[in-house]
Amino acid sequence: MSKVVIIGADKSGSIVSKRLLRSTWVIVVVGIVDRDPNALAVPLAKRKGLPISTKDPLQVLQNLDADLVFDLTGDPHFEKKLLDFPSRRFVVVSGKSTQLLWDTIQELEKKEEFLNRRLQEHRVLQKINLLNLRSVTANHILESIVTGMMHMSEMPAGSIVMFNKLGELSLVYAKGFPPNSIKIRPILFDPGD
Repeated sequence: MSKVVIIGADKSGSIVSKRLLRSTWVIVVVGIVDRDPNALAVPLAKRKGLPISTKDPLQVLQNLDADLVFDLTGDPHFEKKLLDFPSRRFVVVSGKSTQLLWDTIQELEKKEEFLNRRLQEHRVLQKINLLNLRSVTANHILESIVTGMMHMSEMPAGSIVMFNKLGELSLVYAKGFPPNSIKIRPILFDPGD
């Protein structure tokens, strides 16, 4: 595993820091350095029990054993100082490399969020299915479907409406609405419209 030091844990650097701090299979973060003790990634680093420093990063690097140093400061002058660091034993990742990493992480976060939403939807559908298997009446089935969809859409109320053979739209089940707030009247639907 590569030992990583993160320099710059605020703003865009916090996104990269958070992702790197979550990694457990390729790298191990051995330190976070930011002059601001309130930098965005600092609370997560504290929860993980990582060494955090607000001192001069070059001074801190003299005492840390690192394979990679992520320079997330965005300061080209600081990058030069890292590259000129005496007896440097680490690789510096900065500039366009960190931008590429940041863009990749953002894309990964979006995909992860999408997958988590889909997973939650599937869990709700599985729950609806299990409730339907245990249901003994049509009303129980409709209730489980509406309850599941309310949960999935995070809505306080829901209903199911259906067309009958005459083309009338009818409310067949409703949940979460105030009493007497729904007037049930069939609506004639012309399939030619």
